[in-house]
Amino acid sequence: MARFCEHCGAQVNDGAKFCSECGKRLNYGGWLYETFLRREGRLNRWKYFKRSMAAGLIGVFSAVLIAVILSVFITSAEIATYIGIFAMLAIIFYLQYGLNIRRCHDLKENSLLHWCIEKDDTAISKFLISMGMITGMLTIFEFDEHFINLIDIPSMIVGIYLFFAPGEIGENKYGED
Repeated sequence: MARFCEHCGAQVNDGAKFCSECGKRLNYGGWLYETFLRREGRLNRWKYFKRSMAAGLIGVFSAVLIAVILSVFITSAEIATYIGIFAMLAIIFYLQYGLNIRRCHDLKENSLLHWCIEKDDTAISKFLISMGMITGMLTIFEFDEHFINLIDIPSMIVGIYLFFAPGEIGENKYGED
Protein backbone atom coordinates (compact mmCIF):
# COMPACT_ATOMS: atom_id res chain seq x y z
CA MET A 1 0.00 0.00 0.00
CA ALA A 2 1.39 3.39 -1.00
CA ARG A 3 1.95 6.02 1.68
CA PHE A 4 1.80 9.76 1.18
CA CYS A 5 3.20 12.68 3.15
CA GLU A 6 0.46 14.42 5.14
CA HIS A 7 2.28 17.76 4.68
CA CYS A 8 2.95 17.97 0.93
CA GLY A 9 1.20 14.89 -0.52
CA ALA A 10 4.33 13.33 -2.06
CA GLN A 11 4.59 9.54 -2.14
CA VAL A 12 7.00 8.20 0.48
CA ASN A 13 8.74 4.87 0.93
CA ASP A 14 7.49 2.36 3.49
CA GLY A 15 9.35 2.78 6.78
CA ALA A 16 10.49 6.34 5.98
CA LYS A 17 10.48 8.73 8.93
CA PHE A 18 10.92 11.92 6.88
CA CYS A 19 9.43 13.02 3.56
CA SER A 20 11.96 13.00 0.72
CA GLU A 21 10.26 16.04 -0.88
CA CYS A 22 9.53 18.51 1.94
CA GLY A 23 11.81 16.98 4.63
CA LYS A 24 9.14 17.06 7.35
CA ARG A 25 8.69 14.23 9.84
CA LEU A 26 6.04 11.68 8.91
CA ASN A 27 3.52 11.13 11.68
CA TYR A 28 2.38 7.55 11.49
CA GLY A 29 2.52 6.76 15.17
CA GLY A 30 -1.14 6.08 15.90
CA TRP A 31 -3.34 7.40 18.70
CA LEU A 32 -0.66 7.63 21.40
CA TYR A 33 1.67 9.60 19.15
CA GLU A 34 -1.02 11.94 17.85
CA THR A 35 -2.54 12.59 21.28
CA PHE A 36 0.56 12.96 23.46
CA LEU A 37 3.95 12.56 21.81
CA ARG A 38 3.78 14.66 18.64
CA ARG A 39 5.80 17.88 18.93
CA GLU A 40 4.66 19.62 15.75
CA GLY A 41 1.66 21.91 15.68
CA ARG A 42 -0.32 23.68 18.38
CA LEU A 43 -2.51 22.74 21.34
CA ASN A 44 -5.17 25.03 22.79
CA ARG A 45 -5.83 25.41 26.53
CA TRP A 46 -8.81 23.07 26.78
CA LYS A 47 -7.14 20.20 24.88
CA TYR A 48 -3.95 20.78 26.90
CA PHE A 49 -5.91 20.49 30.15
CA LYS A 50 -7.82 17.36 29.10
CA ARG A 51 -4.73 15.61 27.75
CA SER A 52 -2.67 16.56 30.82
CA MET A 53 -5.34 15.03 33.06
CA ALA A 54 -5.39 11.91 30.87
CA ALA A 55 -1.57 11.66 31.11
CA GLY A 56 -1.84 11.89 34.90
CA LEU A 57 -4.51 9.17 35.04
CA ILE A 58 -2.49 6.90 32.75
CA GLY A 59 0.56 7.45 34.97
CA VAL A 60 -1.33 6.72 38.19
CA PHE A 61 -3.00 3.62 36.73
CA SER A 62 0.37 2.38 35.45
CA ALA A 63 2.02 3.00 38.84
CA VAL A 64 -0.65 1.03 40.68
CA LEU A 65 -0.43 -1.80 38.15
CA ILE A 66 3.37 -1.91 38.33
CA ALA A 67 3.38 -1.79 42.15
CA VAL A 68 0.82 -4.62 42.35
CA ILE A 69 2.76 -6.78 39.89
CA LEU A 70 6.07 -6.08 41.63
CA SER A 71 4.61 -6.85 45.07
CA VAL A 72 4.17 -10.43 43.87
CA PHE A 73 7.88 -10.74 43.06
CA ILE A 74 9.39 -8.39 45.66
CA THR A 75 8.81 -9.05 49.34
CA SER A 76 9.20 -5.40 50.31
CA ALA A 77 6.02 -3.45 49.60
CA GLU A 78 7.95 -0.23 50.16
CA ILE A 79 10.38 -0.96 47.30
CA ALA A 80 7.51 -1.94 44.99
CA THR A 81 5.75 1.33 45.86
CA TYR A 82 8.87 3.40 45.15
CA ILE A 83 9.38 1.70 41.81
CA GLY A 84 5.70 2.33 41.01
CA ILE A 85 6.05 6.02 41.91
CA PHE A 86 9.15 6.37 39.76
CA ALA A 87 7.37 4.63 36.87
CA MET A 88 4.39 6.96 37.30
CA LEU A 89 6.63 10.04 37.14
CA ALA A 90 8.46 8.72 34.10
CA ILE A 91 5.23 7.90 32.24
CA ILE A 92 3.53 11.19 33.06
CA PHE A 93 6.55 13.27 32.04
CA TYR A 94 7.05 11.22 28.88
CA LEU A 95 3.44 11.83 27.86
CA GLN A 96 3.49 15.48 28.99
CA TYR A 97 6.60 16.37 26.97
CA GLY A 98 4.88 16.77 23.60
CA LEU A 99 1.85 18.44 25.20
CA ASN A 100 4.00 21.17 26.75
CA ILE A 101 5.83 21.84 23.49
CA ARG A 102 2.61 22.11 21.46
CA ARG A 103 1.01 24.32 24.12
CA CYS A 104 4.03 26.66 23.94
CA HIS A 105 3.60 26.77 20.16
CA ASP A 106 0.07 28.09 20.71
CA LEU A 107 1.09 31.00 22.96
CA LYS A 108 0.93 34.57 21.69
CA GLU A 109 4.13 36.02 20.27
CA ASN A 110 4.42 38.59 23.05
CA SER A 111 3.84 36.04 25.82
CA LEU A 112 6.18 35.39 28.74
CA LEU A 113 7.48 32.06 27.40
CA HIS A 114 7.76 33.03 23.72
CA TRP A 115 11.49 33.83 23.97
CA CYS A 116 12.10 30.28 25.29
CA ILE A 117 10.40 28.57 22.39
CA GLU A 118 12.13 30.86 19.88
CA LYS A 119 15.54 29.65 21.05
CA ASP A 120 14.62 26.02 21.78
CA ASP A 121 11.02 24.87 21.51
CA THR A 122 11.67 22.06 23.97
CA ALA A 123 13.08 24.32 26.71
CA ILE A 124 9.86 24.63 28.74
CA SER A 125 9.18 20.92 28.62
CA LYS A 126 12.76 20.10 29.63
CA PHE A 127 12.47 22.50 32.57
CA LEU A 128 9.16 21.07 33.80
CA ILE A 129 10.34 17.49 33.45
CA SER A 130 13.64 18.10 35.23
CA MET A 131 11.92 19.93 38.12
CA GLY A 132 9.28 17.22 38.39
CA MET A 133 11.82 14.38 38.32
CA ILE A 134 13.99 16.10 40.94
CA THR A 135 10.94 16.62 43.15
CA GLY A 136 9.81 13.03 42.64
CA MET A 137 13.22 11.55 43.41
CA LEU A 138 13.61 13.67 46.53
CA THR A 139 10.14 12.59 47.65
CA ILE A 140 11.00 8.93 47.10
CA PHE A 141 14.18 9.27 49.14
CA GLU A 142 12.27 11.20 51.84
CA PHE A 143 14.31 14.38 51.62
CA ASP A 144 13.36 17.53 53.55
CA GLU A 145 9.70 18.27 52.77
CA HIS A 146 10.09 22.07 52.79
CA PHE A 147 12.97 21.91 50.29
CA ILE A 148 10.89 19.73 47.96
CA ASN A 149 8.03 22.24 48.03
CA LEU A 150 10.44 25.04 47.08
CA ILE A 151 11.69 23.05 44.08
CA ASP A 152 8.17 22.32 42.89
CA ILE A 153 6.96 25.95 42.98
CA PRO A 154 8.58 27.06 39.66
CA SER A 155 7.21 24.05 37.77
CA MET A 156 3.73 24.67 39.21
CA ILE A 157 3.90 28.34 38.15
CA VAL A 158 4.93 27.43 34.59
CA GLY A 159 2.28 24.70 34.41
CA ILE A 160 -0.44 27.10 35.56
CA TYR A 161 0.81 29.71 33.10
CA LEU A 162 0.68 27.20 30.24
CA PHE A 163 -2.95 26.51 31.06
CA PHE A 164 -4.11 30.12 31.51
CA ALA A 165 -1.96 32.00 28.97
CA PRO A 166 -3.96 33.03 25.91
CA GLY A 167 -3.10 31.37 22.64
CA GLU A 168 -2.50 33.02 19.28
CA ILE A 169 -5.73 33.52 17.35
CA GLY A 170 -5.45 32.36 13.77
CA GLU A 171 -2.47 30.76 12.10
CA ASN A 172 1.07 31.23 13.37
CA LYS A 173 4.39 29.76 12.25
CA TYR A 174 3.63 26.49 14.10
CA GLY A 175 0.35 25.80 12.28
CA GLU A 176 -3.38 26.31 12.29
CA ASP A 177 -5.35 27.54 15.30
